[in-house]
Amino acid sequence: MKFWKKIYLSVFLLFLIFLNSGIVLVFYISYSHNMAEEKTRMLGEHEVIRRSLSNDIAAFGKKAPGEKEFFSIMKEYEGMFRENSLSFVLWQNDAKVFASEGVTEDVPPEETVTIRRQDGVQTAYVVTAFAINGTSYRLAAIRSLTGLTKLWDKLRLIFLALSGIISVVLAVVLYIMMRRLMRPLDRLSQKTREVADGNYEWIPVQGKDEIAQLGRDFNIMTAAVQNKIESQQRFVANLAHELRTPLTSIGGYSEYLLRGNADADRQIQALRYIQSESRRMQQMASQLLLLASVQDGGEMGNRDERMKMAEVSVGECLREAYESCEPLIREKELAVVSEGMDFSVQGVKELLVCLFRNLLENAVRACDRGGEVKIHYEDGKFAIRDNGIGMEPEELGHITEPFYRVDKARSRESGGTGLGLALCQDIVTLHRAEIQYESAVGKGTEVTVVF
Repeated sequence: MKFWKKIYLSVFLLFLIFLNSGIVLVFYISYSHNMAEEKTRMLGEHEVIRRSLSNDIAAFGKKAPGEKEFFSIMKEYEGMFRENSLSFVLWQNDAKVFASEGVTEDVPPEETVTIRRQDGVQTAYVVTAFAINGTSYRLAAIRSLTGLTKLWDKLRLIFLALSGIISVVLAVVLYIMMRRLMRPLDRLSQKTREVADGNYEWIPVQGKDEIAQLGRDFNIMTAAVQNKIESQQRFVANLAHELRTPLTSIGGYSEYLLRGNADADRQIQALRYIQSESRRMQQMASQLLLLASVQDGGEMGNRDERMKMAEVSVGECLREAYESCEPLIREKELAVVSEGMDFSVQGVKELLVCLFRNLLENAVRACDRGGEVKIHYEDGKFAIRDNGIGMEPEELGHITEPFYRVDKARSRESGGTGLGLALCQDIVTLHRAEIQYESAVGKGTEVTVVF
């Protein structure tokens, strides 16, 4: 059974229970109140009749009236209370001396007010006892509540019919409301299946309730999934493109060497190119593995012992990074100035070395011969600034994308893989830090890591 049907049936059943319970309660309270009023009225009438009858009997003196006298007296009372539908039974010393016509039911012997239901009609009995001149009497006043019984039976049918009508109307209205309320969830369910098929179109969201919030969260999730898949697709496409060029070149040079037509200089040139491209592909593979390891450790929490945080000296990490870049720095005759490096941070040493090496290598490659690179730390901010070629503002938003190059030809010639800043971004994220870029064409670039 669908969830909305469960809600529909639950709400409908609860409503029926409370509605009918309320109707029964109101009916019972009204009925009890009406019966109590009827009993009070009969007791009042009966007391008046008893006193009057006592005076009538006392008027005969010490000689008690006979059946004829009682018949005459009680007939007068019947006539007086005919409009009230009263009947009487009178006992003298436990012997019945008078009974109104039509009274066949057993009258309660005790002094009480009793209401009985027989043949669908209710009858009220009021019985009292009194004594006059040493003779005991017992008077029963009987009233048929036919009109009241019919009224309550009619009201009961009205209540039942009203309950049925309200239940049917509620069932229809509740069904329409539930279908209307569940329509966004149905649409959301359909969109979920469409997302599984590759359709990332957003759903329109209106309102501020929980379902609307769920729709907004779904749109956010859809956008995130779409961006993730598009990023992976771009990554695969860029990787294929990056591998195609060196592989094509390696294949071409290999065929050229296999023909045996090249002289020694051309053979050495071809072998050096194959060696250079092989190294670049090895470097690319290493960085891809490191990038995957950082992303897995940062996002999934699956860190091995090498990815555990510890107190790391930034100066020591920077020295190792400098040593790996020193041949290129000497080749380009660059001036590298550093200050304030005597501090430590919580991190993974291997990753921090990789971070500083990539940032320093990018700064060195961006500089022309005789340029300058400045490294400094102040108030939790580590910065590397170069006076190289710089970047356009629109390029700053793409530099952390894998395989993105500001100057593609120059990057390939210098041996870049296009993965450095993407790796830096993940390393910084893993260390709960922030990386910022400022650049201007012809003036250089400054990269700041805020720990």
